[in-house]
Amino acid sequence: MTDSISKGKSAAGANSDSKFEYAPLDLNALRGQLVRLEDTIIFGFVERAQFKQNPKAYKPDAIHIKGAGGATQFLGSYFSYFLTENEKVHAAMRRYTSPDEHPFTPYSFLPRPVLPELKWPKTLRQPNEKWSFNQKMGLACASG
Repeated sequence: MTDSISKGKSAAGANSDSKFEYAPLDLNALRGQLVRLEDTIIFGFVERAQFKQNPKAYKPDAIHIKGAGGATQFLGSYFSYFLTENEKVHAAMRRYTSPDEHPFTPYSFLPRPVLPELKWPKTLRQPNEKWSFNQKMGLACASG
């Protein structure tokens, strides 16, 4: 997307129909983006691995929040609650309408964006909602 902006094509908000104009299947652009994402992911793992695990934060059923009328509003771990609530805010601000942004929380639990929708080009594949990063992260951290 950076290449298309530097070539004079429009970016978000630069034109009236809020349409991004870029070639989503340009192999050079994809290669560069994948290298940057790989670096970001590895750096994130290295940064997180320096801290010990906090098993209480990941304990299932640690939080039981009741909503109006006493019905259960949330039942899960502290981490799940924080992540879900954080992603609700991001979803309302249209973050997950971008083809390269995907929440860990299932879309059915997230609110619809309050901002107008942007017209994105079609992608090759829809995100997989069944994969869970939460279970894998504990493997990189020492107990403690």
